[in-house]
Amino acid sequence: MKMNKTNIIGNWMFLIALAVSVLFISGCSSYGGGSLFNAHTGSEALRVSFMDNAPPKAVYSNTAFTVGVLLENYGAYEIDNGILVIGADNFESSIITSSSDKATFTIQGREDTRTFVGGRDVKFFTMRAPDIGSENEQEAGISVKTCYKYTTTAQTSVCIDKSMYSSDNVKSACTFKNKISLSSQGAPVVVNEIDIAKIFESESKMNFTFTIHISNEGSGFVVNPSQTSNFCSSSGSLSSSAFGRAIVSATLGFKPLDCSPRNYADLSQNDEDFVTCTSQSMNVNDSAYVTSLKINVTYGYVNTDSTTIRILRLNS
Repeated sequence: MKMNKTNIIGNWMFLIALAVSVLFISGCSSYGGGSLFNAHTGSEALRVSFMDNAPPKAVYSNTAFTVGVLLENYGAYEIDNGILVIGADNFESSIITSSSDKATFTIQGREDTRTFVGGRDVKFFTMRAPDIGSENEQEAGISVKTCYKYTTTAQTSVCIDKSMYSSDNVKSACTFKNKISLSSQGAPVVVNEIDIAKIFESESKMNFTFTIHISNEGSGFVVNPSQTSNFCSSSGSLSSSAFGRAIVSATLGFKPLDCSPRNYADLSQNDEDFVTCTSQSMNVNDSAYVTSLKINVTYGYVNTDSTTIRILRLNS
């Protein structure tokens, strides 16, 4: 049986399209150990680095040079109106000859870009090396401090078993678990574990408590989100509640949990803490069902990155 030229070309085009589709799906599913692309992995958000040769490894005394700062969002969420402040050890304030030693930035997260790295931004500053007098050489450190608000979201399924007694004779729709372990969520602050307990208020009423264990897995430190900008300001005042506070809220299904009297984790001392949230009262019965538990943690994050340059004496 003869096939005309049009059919042959059509078959080849179909095979090529099929091969490309397979490769595309394989590439997407290779991330995260075989699952489809998931932005909510890893414990990093903003990554800061210095551009190649900006600053140079060595500069002459009393000469101007450029510093380029690369900002990359490796976390799941957007960074909105973050602040960057540049400084230098043993330099007078006048050495930063740019219009300001501060810049703001907004960078998309991986959730928005569906790539392994979210958005990027570059900030440039002009600095002037100090006069080192009769010394032949001097080292100086250039530092970049970043301050930004961020969010961690953890979501999992839980079994809501409202029975007072366990019975082998009653077939349940799900199995109640009193502990759930979680992996990273694409942010420096991580929800590691959730302890779940049934609390019986009476013979007919009960609720569930969720003890949420949270830790700081990043290289920076956590601050109160309402005071984030003060950490990148020379004039901003800091209260005792400014350090380590990560605000926690949670919902069970579509109903909010009560996280009072302390709705924040204090990560200022050991980089880990827990918050306990309670569900609304429920009727005690033999029913069980699966629903979602969603936890949001909101916080400010502050990090400092630095590099060293050599200042050389300019011979006259």
